[in-house]
Amino acid sequence: MRNPIQTTLFLSGLCSTLWGCGSLTEQQQPNEAGKNIADTTTYNITLSADNPYAARVTADTSTLTSFELQPPRSNQRVENKLHPTFYCDDKPIALGTQPRTVSCKQLRWSIFFKPRPELGVNPAAQQNIVSATSSPWWLITEWDSLPRIANVKGTQVCATFGKEQHCKPFPTTDQPPLFMSVGNQLKEYSLGTLDVTLYSELEKEKADELMHKFVEISQYLYEVFPSNDSPSDNDNSWELTWLTKEKSSGHYGGAAGYHSFMANYLQENGQPTAESDAILLRISAHESVHVISRLKLPGWAEESLPQYYAFKALNKLSVDDMTALQFWQQTKEKTPHSQDSLYQAEQQIEENHDMSYFPLVYGKGAAFWNEVDNALQRNGEDLDSYISQLDQQEFREGKLPTAFETSLQNGIGVKAWKKIKSDYLLANSEPVAS
Repeated sequence: MRNPIQTTLFLSGLCSTLWGCGSLTEQQQPNEAGKNIADTTTYNITLSADNPYAARVTADTSTLTSFELQPPRSNQRVENKLHPTFYCDDKPIALGTQPRTVSCKQLRWSIFFKPRPELGVNPAAQQNIVSATSSPWWLITEWDSLPRIANVKGTQVCATFGKEQHCKPFPTTDQPPLFMSVGNQLKEYSLGTLDVTLYSELEKEKADELMHKFVEISQYLYEVFPSNDSPSDNDNSWELTWLTKEKSSGHYGGAAGYHSFMANYLQENGQPTAESDAILLRISAHESVHVISRLKLPGWAEESLPQYYAFKALNKLSVDDMTALQFWQQTKEKTPHSQDSLYQAEQQIEENHDMSYFPLVYGKGAAFWNEVDNALQRNGEDLDSYISQLDQQEFREGKLPTAFETSLQNGIGVKAWKKIKSDYLLANSEPVAS
């Protein structure tokens, strides 16, 4: 492989080298209104085994003459939310959904955690979770928990449990959300110049075995997709959280955040199944594409392309022989709207917010890319070399750019492309353009 795999054991009680440690020094500079605005600020989250379901958060704002406090991003999928009360020094702030201009030396509030479900954590729920055992661990998300201070150049979020401190940059509102785990760190890995830290509920030996496979998968995906990483991006690190999930719960999956993602490891009565390894690595591959890729795609392609490459990566590295096409053939009879096209699914999701079309996007969408790749390979080409053509392209009404379609047609042949387009992208009554 292009990049060697290196591993170093994490030593309990030491700060993680992934995000850095300790408090940041705040420097002042005047903004346009003449107010002092800090270059950086730090949110300090203190976790305790004595009260694992709530954590105190403080931020030193003494260098700010006044500042605009913006409400946290909200997760609309969560019901019965526990909204924090914010205090500016000792004065409560009625933040609500609108920003407030305030002045104080310290902000403080509490964030709250739900207990880990007995059947396991659902990453897609993106909630604050605590496993309140004798060795507790926490999953922290920014949703409905962490506000923003306007005009501060950089904010760090630092969570402390005992001697362990874990810090991460706080993403901006146009970036994916913050996820961070505390208390269950296993190892740090290197993926070329990228530092990767694994948090996991799996046994250490199994987690290490799967992580080595994931590093190989990620190396391949980095070669295919135009990357988000740039010289100006100082956060050259990833954080992975692998969470066990009982098959009887009926669902499993993953979620991508800012330079991080979560994925489920399927179990039956606490034991792995024959498909557990492949499912975890497939979910992890899918979510890693979201972290790696800078492509701006419509919803159907945003999910179906990572899903196809999750299958392809596992096939390529002989981890699993199930293809996206085979998976679609096995599941399409149970998939809602299976006869509808991917463009129809895009329209229903975007215009009517009909989430029942998402299984179609994942299944039929991945099968579409599989068909395209197979047709290219029959002509001695490969979809890998076409992916970069999607960079900086405009998708009008969610449809593939004309230039990309023309390129595929040249590689596949007119007749083969028309059939694939008719089978997957167009409604049954819609003619295929010549």
